[in-house]
Amino acid sequence: MGVAILRLADWLWLAFRSFTILIHNAAVHLLNKMIEGIATTAQTAIDALPDYTIPTPSQLVDNIGFVQTLNWLIPVGFIVDCLTMLVFGYIAFQTSAPVLRWTKLIR
Repeated sequence: MGVAILRLADWLWLAFRSFTILIHNAAVHLLNKMIEGIATTAQTAIDALPDYTIPTPSQLVDNIGFVQTLNWLIPVGFIVDCLTMLVFGYIAFQTSAPVLRWTKLIR
């Protein structure tokens, strides 16, 4: 009688482990299919974007022969990019500051 109970307990434990492994594998398969669908959607969205991008100011400056030589000593492209960001940041501040001041006054 004791051997039969042990065999039944072993069978139940093996069935439980097999069932949990089956559920785990199904969940992993479902998650992989979801990730594959998201990746396909993202790839489709990326493919819809144009191939040409507007060159940055540093890319325009780097095409000059003298600047290519000067880049060995000073990172001209990086400096041009930093100055461009500073100028556009200043312009953005100067254009948004009056609107924000009026908003503060109205409040």
